Amino acid sequence: MTYLSMQKKKTIGIGVIQSVCWIWIALPVAIFLSCWIKPLIGIPLTIMLAFSVYKAIRKIPYNSNGIVVNGKFFGILSIVLSAVLISGIGGFSPQMEWDHGFRNAVFYDLVKYSWPVVDTSQNIPRLLCYYLCFWLPSAAVAKLTGSLLVGNICLVLYAFIGMSAVFLLLSHKIGKVSVWIAIFFFCFCSWDLFAYILTYPWKGAWEMFIAQKDPSTPFFGAPSPIHLLFFAYNHGIPAWVGFTLMYINRKSPGILILILGMLAGFAPIPCVGVAPVVTYHILRNFRQSMTLSNISGLLTGIVFTLYMVSNQYGGDPGLAFDSTNALEFFYCMAAFFCCTYLPFFPFIWKEIKHDTLFWGLLVTSLILPMIRIGILYDFGWRVGVPFTCYFIYFVMKRAAHPAIHQKLFKAVAAIGIISASWIGYHWLFHAYLAAKKAPSYYVDPKYQSTYRADWLGSCFNHTICYNNFVADNPDTFFTRHMLRTDHFRKTDGSKER
Repeated sequence: MTYLSMQKKKTIGIGVIQSVCWIWIALPVAIFLSCWIKPLIGIPLTIMLAFSVYKAIRKIPYNSNGIVVNGKFFGILSIVLSAVLISGIGGFSPQMEWDHGFRNAVFYDLVKYSWPVVDTSQNIPRLLCYYLCFWLPSAAVAKLTGSLLVGNICLVLYAFIGMSAVFLLLSHKIGKVSVWIAIFFFCFCSWDLFAYILTYPWKGAWEMFIAQKDPSTPFFGAPSPIHLLFFAYNHGIPAWVGFTLMYINRKSPGILILILGMLAGFAPIPCVGVAPVVTYHILRNFRQSMTLSNISGLLTGIVFTLYMVSNQYGGDPGLAFDSTNALEFFYCMAAFFCCTYLPFFPFIWKEIKHDTLFWGLLVTSLILPMIRIGILYDFGWRVGVPFTCYFIYFVMKRAAHPAIHQKLFKAVAAIGIISASWIGYHWLFHAYLAAKKAPSYYVDPKYQSTYRADWLGSCFNHTICYNNFVADNPDTFFTRHMLRTDHFRKTDGSKER
């Protein structure tokens, strides 16, 4: 038995693991508020935030059941560590040329420049403007040690701690901790591959096979845990940590906005996906929600919002479709829902049929992709991340506790439908085939990547994705009233460029 009460066995309390999640998500936010924001605003807000997190940790029941520390426990941790290393975080395994490339550049700029990161090599100061909280603790260590290698090792450790805490908390909620569930969690991928086929029937089988990201429709996507570790780890891992904290504390409205406000520094678009549900919950429990913790979370969220909108790359919001492609949009919505989620409903129906949170998140994941920010459809799949996380939790629960009373053919069907979903996991192996050391004849050269994606170098010296990371308008509200103005002087890092 792997999930036991604390009975003469060495255990790690669930309260301790939940406290780790709080510190994991609060530390980078405190660094940002202290180093990016003017002291008159940043220091009081950091103190409020620290006090709120301290209160939340103090209220955690530490006498609850724990996770037994045994061979299976360390086996699970090894699986989590393997998933993190395979994903390319830190550059200790092959990385994707595009997504890892510009994320490496963000990390390098955080290490080389003073904080806040402002490049003054041009006539107009240019501010690094991206959801960068994930990198801040590791970048701080790299600055102190003067070693990028140490910083990259810290990135791996930070990701490992976050995903380990998430998996252990979810396992505690479903009542079972096992190596099999860990493998299932990191390998599970819904049927978005079939949605991709229905959406792009004219594309060849090889082109479908080598799709590097989640194979999805132009407007929708359901990234699995391993997808979020790969090409969007800087907001994918925090999304899991933040939404797990929200789910565990869903009956404590006095801290929900606190969690959401901190998460905005890591994953602002996924926060939009869960915001309507949180708002509904807050309004239903309005008096209990009026707390200092929620006020500090709201102020933190406002700070991050003002920081993000300094980058005008997104452009004016609008509809993701018009009269010419409205039919395509709703066709993609139907194909996506029917292939990605619907096949699993018979196996999780008992748990979800009366779960208002599940249905609320499903609605937001289908409705909000109608909105487009700028010229890209990234907003569409990112707002669906909260529902995908919750959906995977229920499938994970069913895999841990299969219905014994089901007839044999139903049990076989359940195994088949879950196993078939792993088809979407195929592109992990393509990432290795596309590595520099792999035989080139396996992959079309245009899809090949180097072992470590360092081609971008800096977010300030490239035009391909320049506007995605840089705010070059010095007259925004954030830069005029909130940014630490004494950091606009030219630094050694900018001189080198």
